[in-house]
Amino acid sequence: MLNPLTQSEIESLQQEMQQDGEKVRAWLQEKERTKQS
Repeated sequence: MLNPLTQSEIESLQQEMQQDGEKVRAWLQEKERTKQS
């Protein structure tokens, strides 16, 4: 059985996922822009 994550570990993981999501969104917008031109 794995140790449950502490609250601070969960929060830092959520922050990383949020930042990754923003990077992906920006990358997708960039692709859309280059496709239209």
